[in-house]
Amino acid sequence: MSILLKHKFLFLMLFIGLGQGICQEQIGLRTENYSGVNSMLLNPANNLTGKFAWDINLASAALFFDNRYAYARNTNVLNFIKRSDDLALITDFDNESQIGPNDLVIDFFGGEGKKNAFLDTKIMGPSFMIKTNTGHTFGLFTNFRTAFSAPALPFQTSYPYLESRSINENFAMPEFSLAGMAWAEYGLNYGISFPTSTGTFGIGVNLKILQGYEGFYLRNNQAITVTQLPGDTVDFSGAFIDFGYTNSNIDGANFNLNKGGFGAGMDIGAVFTVDGYGDDDYQFKLGVSILDIGKVNFNNNSEVRSFQIGDMVSVPSNDFDSANGTDEFFEILDETLLGPGNSSLAAGNFGLWLPAALSIQADYAVTKNFYVNGLVVQPIPFSKLMLQRASTFALSPRFEHRWFSASLPFVVHNWQDFRIGSSVRLAFITLGTDNLTSIISKGNFTGSDIYIAVKLNPFNLNFGGGNTSGWDKGGKKTKCYQF
Repeated sequence: MSILLKHKFLFLMLFIGLGQGICQEQIGLRTENYSGVNSMLLNPANNLTGKFAWDINLASAALFFDNRYAYARNTNVLNFIKRSDDLALITDFDNESQIGPNDLVIDFFGGEGKKNAFLDTKIMGPSFMIKTNTGHTFGLFTNFRTAFSAPALPFQTSYPYLESRSINENFAMPEFSLAGMAWAEYGLNYGISFPTSTGTFGIGVNLKILQGYEGFYLRNNQAITVTQLPGDTVDFSGAFIDFGYTNSNIDGANFNLNKGGFGAGMDIGAVFTVDGYGDDDYQFKLGVSILDIGKVNFNNNSEVRSFQIGDMVSVPSNDFDSANGTDEFFEILDETLLGPGNSSLAAGNFGLWLPAALSIQADYAVTKNFYVNGLVVQPIPFSKLMLQRASTFALSPRFEHRWFSASLPFVVHNWQDFRIGSSVRLAFITLGTDNLTSIISKGNFTGSDIYIAVKLNPFNLNFGGGNTSGWDKGGKKTKCYQF
């Protein structure tokens, strides 16, 4: 196997492997009026217009992965699960007749367009919100999150391009960056609303303390000239590469998260409503929020390596066969690229910014129980040392009731791919996906998305019209500006 093939296999394992931990915006869980504490993660002012006086999230999980580097042929999530015991991954074959009944074919996107990969997982722990009838909301939330982003990989990193390079052929590897991080959030929410001549106006904020566990980034700062030579050797010249990582668990047989750094973050948002079908409801709601403003600084068991290479340097892949762990790998790499006695170690700490984004939400009440929601989430990439989320545009019709809701999001992912989602809530349990076809329909599988939540909020089993939302005994919510 050539060193370029090893490089391609690394990308494959990175993207497909992350998929095993495989939500992006959790549309069905965050946009309805019975979303409670979960809705404030899309807009911290959302609870001001919600139906509940209080809401408790017992546990929820959201798993999202998608990429445009590699895909699995003719499969879906259910097929993965069904065949997991005897599944065999294959990437190289001479003709289709070599593919067995239990073989899962991994193929790669070609062409000259940018490649990308995104991972976003969230586990929301015990969290709650309270809304007063004087127009204030308070909340506490806990999250554990992991994310990976390679938003704009040049096509020169793709398998088809690398596979087609000839021995002794020079080609340029353009600039690119990627990053990943695992961290916990401990957040406080506050919101306040004011009456207007047509409805209400509210503002909210989430303040977050961030506990960083693991993180890394790779940044290729300028175009590199690459040449593949015989004997599993590659020549590099003109390279300027930075690589930061936490190394506390890289060499261990068992992976255990360790605390690597701290940080702070915030979300801010506003909502505006126009009165609708009564004191409880709005005809139209518009929300704007900026999410994930913040940074984690890693200064425990962390390193930054910097490689600046002018003249051509040859790297034989078999030189690294004897490396036992990260330290020995970099000793060999430093000697090969920088010369004897030189070290690439540049710093003992680094920082990663959160995946900041601008979000715009619009909700229109067609009837008392039927709504149409529009959502735009656009990343704000202001640094190369940051995680980046994929963009989302969604139009979601939904039916909602205190004890049941259902939505059907039509989603454009990253301004590239159209997919259909689905979400159902039965009382206190919500289950949904923003990519239904990846679960039930066989095709070129690039990733998937699923979320689930178990909650507790006001209830009354008197279905004859008693209070079900935690407000006054007549079931009519007092408007926030009435005393």
